Order: sequence, then C-alpha cells, then structure tokens
Amino acid sequence: MTSATAGPSQFAQLLRRSKFASFDPAISQIYTTSGGYAHRGDFGLKRPFPPSARNKNPYVVVKAVDDSLGQTQWSTAQNQGRWIRRFDESGAGADPAFRSSWAARGRVMAEWHLDSSFDQPWSQKKLQEETPAMLPNWKRMSRPEFDKYLNKLRRKRGSFRQFLQDQRQTAYNEEMEAAWDYYEQRSPDIKPPSPPEPVNLLKESRPSNITDYRAFLQHDANEKVYPRKGDDDKPSAAIVPSPHPNAGLSYTHENKLQRAFLNPTLPARVVVVRNATDPRRIYATAPQNPVSIAVAGTLAEVKGIDISKENLRLDAVSRGQQDVTAGEIQATIDSVNVSTAPHVVGKHSGLGGGRILVKASEFHLPSSVIHGRKFNPHPPGTPEYVAWVAPPPFKSASALTPTTFGKPGAKPKRVAIRETSAQLRELAKIMRGTTQPKDNTKESKEESKEEESEKKDA
Repeated sequence: MTSATAGPSQFAQLLRRSKFASFDPAISQIYTTSGGYAHRGDFGLKRPFPPSARNKNPYVVVKAVDDSLGQTQWSTAQNQGRWIRRFDESGAGADPAFRSSWAARGRVMAEWHLDSSFDQPWSQKKLQEETPAMLPNWKRMSRPEFDKYLNKLRRKRGSFRQFLQDQRQTAYNEEMEAAWDYYEQRSPDIKPPSPPEPVNLLKESRPSNITDYRAFLQHDANEKVYPRKGDDDKPSAAIVPSPHPNAGLSYTHENKLQRAFLNPTLPARVVVVRNATDPRRIYATAPQNPVSIAVAGTLAEVKGIDISKENLRLDAVSRGQQDVTAGEIQATIDSVNVSTAPHVVGKHSGLGGGRILVKASEFHLPSSVIHGRKFNPHPPGTPEYVAWVAPPPFKSASALTPTTFGKPGAKPKRVAIRETSAQLRELAKIMRGTTQPKDNTKESKEESKEEESEKKDA
C-alpha cells in the first residue's frame, strides 16, 4: 500500500515574490494596494494596516516592519503618489536638463535605445565613436583611497610599457608605408625611418610625457568596459553605469506631435506674473513676461498670456472677497527637464529633493492657428482629418483693395470699395473747411474724367 505524498509547498516561491522580502528600510519605497486588499489594509507585509490607511488609492512609506512594540512603523505618502499619478495622466515626457547635476552622472542616455527598421545594420561600419569610459576622480579620493589607487597603478607598469611600444610600432608602420609610396612615385634615394627603440620607463617618467599617461589610463578604462577587437562575444569586465534619462520620472516615448494631438488639456491657474526686466516686480501685464501657473501639481513657466483679461487679473491685496475662478486657464505641457533627481537612499529621501523645469503653453479653443501656422482642426484618423486641405495663403493687393477667393481654382477678384480716391479728397477738403463750388474749369473737368475712369475700373 503506497502512501500519498504531499506536493511541494508554494510558500517559498510566494515569499521571494512578496513585498516583505524586498523591503529595505534604507530605500525609500512607496507601497500601494487596490481592490479588496485596500479595504482590508493588506499591503503584502506582516500585518494589516489601521483604518486610517484604508482609502481608495492608498500610498504609504514603511519605516520598519517590526519595532520594539511589535508594530509596523509607517507614514502616509498620498502627496507623492498622487503627484506621480497626475504626471503620468498628463502624458508629458521628460528629458535631462542641459548641464544639470543628473546629466553629469556618467553615461546618461540622451535618447532612447529602440530597435527600429531605420537603424543602422550590424554589418556596416559604425559611424559614431564609442563614448570613452569614465576615469576615477582622484581629486575626490581620501588619502587611503588614493594610496590604494597608486598601488593599483604600480602593478600596471608592464602594461604601460607594452602600450607605449605598440603605439610607437604603429606609428613606425605608418611612416614606412608612407615612405614606400613616396619611394615608388618620386624619390628612390629616400632614407627609410629608423625602427622604434625599446621603451625606457625612467625616461618616460618625465613630466613632459603626461599625455601618454592619460592615454594609457583611458585605454585601460575602455578595456574594462568594451571588448577588444575580435572578442565581441567576450563579456565586459565592468558594468557600465547607464542612469535613466529622467531618473525614472516618465517612461513614455511620445514625440512632440503626439503630445500636441493626443495629450489632454489640463486645468491650470495663474499664480505669479513676473517682470522680464526686473524679476522682483510681480503682477506685470506685459505679454512677454513669463507667467507661473500651477498645473498637474507643479509650477510651469508660460509666455505670451494676455494678463489684461478680466478673469486673469490677480489682486495682490485681499479685500474680503475672493473670486474662485480668477486665473483659470487650459494649458498643455510642452517640455519637462530634470535638473536634480530626488534621493532614494538616505535620510532626506523623497520627491522633495528633486527639481524639474516645466514649460507649458495656453490652449486656445476652438482656434486653429498656433504661432501663426494653420493646422488640421479635425481629430487624427478621421475622414475629415485625411481630406482636410489647408487654404492657400494670399496677400492683399493694397490696404484698400484686398483680394478674395471664390470657388477653388478661380482667379482672385478685386473687391469694389465705395470710397474712391476722389471721394477721400473731397472728405479731406470738407474737414479742412476749404470746399468750393464746382466750376466748369479745365481742372474740374479733368477731375471728373478721373472719377469716371476709376468707377469703370471698379
């Protein structure tokens, strides 16, 4: 009689995948849950959370799973979680700011690495040089770290000698090839270059050869990252740090055209208007002055807003009456640049340590002209969008006789204007008080002929 054996327990597999196993008090992580788990306060940790954390979309930060009293130390993170959610719903992408602290962290990708049919084939020669590896910053090293770095360099004297010998041998081969070509074409009496001498490290230790030292250090750092020629299958010895372009703020790959058509308009409110010449002066009404608006939980900079509108006027002094609709506009986010990424590990961790620069623009509805250019007002993909044809540009012949178009393909026609030049002259005489009765002189007859000819032309 055989006994039934129990199957393997799934507890170990579930434990490895749980949030409890990935918990690290040194890393600032935001935990969330949904559905019935949120109603019961179950975040995947050791014990359920109290009713104060059981809302519709809860966000918490756990400081310790078990304290001295056997309780879970936690704090709410509703502001941080909702801000990330609002930013995702806005659909705005983010890029590293130029010359920012985040862009200076090594090899930050400037563009997304995507596999496309328009990419260069692997068989072709690379058109771009590989980015050199980062060298250790010996100026920021402590004394023990610097001594350790010097001992590491002393063990590479043999590699340094071989590097210099290979460089000189390569230069000698190039000189021999050039001399041979010159010998065959012009002068048979040319003297060939002398072969390179063995490298003497004592001679190379002079301060004038600092360029060779830098070239060797760069070559040694590149060998740790990139494989040698012919060893493409060999993995690199060092892991190349490649930080995210926007520190994980956004993972969208939309371009500006997609953002303009697909992203929704966001409700915003004008907060501060500053003078372009004097930033200390606020509430200026010039159109070129930058305006700060609150949109998607951030402060964005907008230019070109007409602050003279009644609903956009901001009162610096409260008189007991507040207009809740003052400063409300519809805006779209144009660009987001990450200047400083928030700290994840340490005491001062959280979104408060990050810094981004947001630029937006006011959305005009139902205007179909943006920056003087007409665009298709229909939704993309509809038959109206495909069949839409931009009207041809036209220029008026003069300020008094504008040109209009009738049917498509028709020639432009002149618009008949009532006020002719003779009538304008007559009005000018009346305004000056110099009107005289008409006579049958030669000048009056010529003026009447001019009026008749102008009427015929009209």
